[in-house]
Amino acid sequence: MKICIAFITTFILVISGCMPKDQIKPAEEPISPDGVMQTIDSLYQTGFEFKIEFKNPNVSGTSKGISLNNKTQVNITRKLGTEKEKSALIGIDETEYSQVKGKWQADTRTFDTQPIELLKTICGQKDFKLTEEKNGIFIYSFTPNLLFMDPSSMDKPETTQGFIYIDNKTLMPVKVVAKTETASWSMTIKSTGKKLYIRSPKTKLWSLTIDTNKPKEVIRILTKRLNLYGVETLNSQTTDKSIIFQLYSENKIPEKLFQSGKTELYIAEYPKQSIYELSTSEEKDICFVNNDPTKPILLKNKLEAKLMDVELNFEGKSDGQTGIKLKFNTNLPETTKIAILCDKEVVGFVPQTWGKELEIKCSKETALNIKFPLPDSCLVAKVTQKSLK
Repeated sequence: MKICIAFITTFILVISGCMPKDQIKPAEEPISPDGVMQTIDSLYQTGFEFKIEFKNPNVSGTSKGISLNNKTQVNITRKLGTEKEKSALIGIDETEYSQVKGKWQADTRTFDTQPIELLKTICGQKDFKLTEEKNGIFIYSFTPNLLFMDPSSMDKPETTQGFIYIDNKTLMPVKVVAKTETASWSMTIKSTGKKLYIRSPKTKLWSLTIDTNKPKEVIRILTKRLNLYGVETLNSQTTDKSIIFQLYSENKIPEKLFQSGKTELYIAEYPKQSIYELSTSEEKDICFVNNDPTKPILLKNKLEAKLMDVELNFEGKSDGQTGIKLKFNTNLPETTKIAILCDKEVVGFVPQTWGKELEIKCSKETALNIKFPLPDSCLVAKVTQKSLK
């Protein structure tokens, strides 16, 4: 067996989005079984450190790493008999990078660099039951899935046992343990409270210049967008009419990320006839959802609902789409078809509505523009990007 020892030097800065301690309220009631899985899903947006320990009669080891927004850097030590194997891996989106003989190799991503997906698999039947509340921690029992470590556990489910520990202040899992007669697996999780970025071997240093009429207002908002987009901003400065960033990224930043982010709601409907048969007055109201010519809609009345908050759900799906929840200040017309526009482009269409919330899927850039819009008085005139090395 080849033993690969790799050393990765990673600059770490991280957006955890954590609330100040005096604003965090403990959960008033135990979390439901579905809520337990939601606390795990929330890890996608939380910068965290983790340590996994595993053991069966043939192999044992530890996995230590950091993770945020579907990016993970991890160092793994495995012991098989008398042999010890060490590896350092980086997982980003669908790709896993490993260093072999000083050269980086890219392969399909595995559970080694997907700690959240591994944890969700370990949760097995998700039959969570509250067993104890101790020192501000909810402890739930569940039947774990450890077939990848102990295949015989399928025939002896009564020998498997698992517990998940959830902090009732942060509503974040902090520890998970699972075991069978011959195998054990545990994971500890700790929010970093720091900024975290993970560079892939393809990362380059870029200069990004943004011409704008109000650089001091715009830089604050664009920095938030860039950080949540997963870009490591090294430094920034402003002049009278521009912003200059130095940042690390694999590729150019999509210019769509620098749009104003103005969000509007319209009552809409499907055309009742072919778009080629529409009247002149109707033609000006025709739009296409996500610029897809197969999804025409007609815009009717504009709604004056005010957008109060946006929940992001960055799970790093391979189709490039992310789910977002928009919360408004008033109830939306019930069962009404509503189109969501961002910068005059239809980015979502909801056939039925209830209450004050809408859920759509859109690109990550659009989601961040909606979450962090520029003030109406701000204008981005030009974006220039240059690779420095």
